[in-house]
Amino acid sequence: MKKTDSLTFIGLIVSTVLVLVGAAKGSSSGLKNFFDVSSILITVLGSFGALMITFTIDDIKLIKNALQYSFKTMSVSKLDLLEQFKTLSKKARKEGLLS
Repeated sequence: MKKTDSLTFIGLIVSTVLVLVGAAKGSSSGLKNFFDVSSILITVLGSFGALMITFTIDDIKLIKNALQYSFKTMSVSKLDLLEQFKTLSKKARKEGLLS
C-alpha cells in the first residue's frame, strides 16, 4: 500500500516560505518588487515552451503521474532491497567500466 509522503509537501512549503522571506527581507519595499508580472510570465511560459520543445506530447501527459508518484512512498522489504543491491553489484562487476 502506498502512503502519502508528507516530507515532499513539507519541503515544498518550507522552500517557498524561505524564498518569500528572503525576498521580503532583501528589499526595502517588501514583496512588491519581487513579483513582477512580466518576469513571471517569461519564466513560466518560457519553461513551458522549453518543455514542449524538448518532450513529446505523450511525455508531457505523464507529468501528472510523475507528480503523484513523487508524493507517494512505497514500502520495500529490506531483504528485497538487499537482493537488488547484490544483483546490481554483480552486474556492475561483470559489465561495468572497470571490468
